[in-house]
Amino acid sequence: PVTVVSNDTVCEDITVLTFKERLNIQAGEYVFVWIPGVGEKPFSCLTDDPLRLAVIDVGTFTNACYGLQPGAEIYVRGPYGTPVQPPEDAKIICVAGGTGLAAVYQIARDFGSDDNPAEIFAGARSANRLYFVDECEAVARVTVATDDGSAGVHGRVTEALEHRLAAMDAAERENLMFYNCGPAPMIHAAEAVQRKYCRGEQIYSAIDYVTKCGVGICGACASPDGRRICMDGPFINIEPP
Repeated sequence: PVTVVSNDTVCEDITVLTFKERLNIQAGEYVFVWIPGVGEKPFSCLTDDPLRLAVIDVGTFTNACYGLQPGAEIYVRGPYGTPVQPPEDAKIICVAGGTGLAAVYQIARDFGSDDNPAEIFAGARSANRLYFVDECEAVARVTVATDDGSAGVHGRVTEALEHRLAAMDAAERENLMFYNCGPAPMIHAAEAVQRKYCRGEQIYSAIDYVTKCGVGICGACASPDGRRICMDGPFINIEPP
């Protein structure tokens, strides 16, 4: 059981839930959230201490999350999935769209450093859909891109990413590790840019979760090559083993 401390609306369909409890979760893992009488869905954790979730209102369950008030008690199980394990000297670049930022913030925080800071490329349709930017800037170098130009770079986040990669020399690009999370079209566009400059084994992506059990039994999240997102992911290398 976890208790809601605050439910901070970002815009008409995105909110950030903060809970009283902390959760021992490693970067890249995820949890299932259960609201009795409503259902259960998987979420990446925006932060672990305190536990925070970024929720986009797309259906019955997420709408119920949007309406949770301080003091409300719901339930969390997990963590599940495989933590990310970048090489020790890797330069981390995270690309996030929408609530995908929740899956990459902790990666940037845990695997960046003052000498080798991670970079976060955060994309949104407009400025009012951005959240947690100040917290990201405290742990990483942040580039914001908005479709309408209301904040940061005017254009797609993948355009900003390509501009950055093109400015690097080959030696810099050799040590990059990419972690992408967001809507499928954004992820595919990011991967296409990253493949132009780097090898496939440097690219890991997490698209919307479809897992139901979290323990590799139900098969709902099986990929065409047999990998199960719930256990082998959620960040899957685009070059299957």
